Amino acid sequence: MKNKIQSQGATVAAQVRNQWMDEGTQKEKLFKRKAEDAEQLWQKRLAEVTQPIYGKIFKFLDGFCQQRGIVLVMEAGAAYQSGVLVWAVPVADITDELIKEYNQANPVAAGAGPPTGTKKP
Repeated sequence: MKNKIQSQGATVAAQVRNQWMDEGTQKEKLFKRKAEDAEQLWQKRLAEVTQPIYGKIFKFLDGFCQQRGIVLVMEAGAAYQSGVLVWAVPVADITDELIKEYNQANPVAAGAGPPTGTKKP
């Protein structure tokens, strides 16, 4: 609509040009509303899918930390992105041990892994 106004606006009556501008404004508002609605639906669905997973991980992490006397766990990448200065000695990194124990406590059922992208006939 903007291109139409720019390319043909000077060749039509002011009333037609104004009508095009109003129509463009309405379409822009509608597009913006639909984008906002889609974003809200996306956020809702994301929460529905991830909250149970995060709940399971946090429950496991709570027990893991209690067993080891760990009082603080930080995800260094997120902390760094938010501007938090993080430094720790390498032995403080519990990532590999946590993942190993979580996977042992929560084994994946056969065939329940991520899709491979190819199907065998």
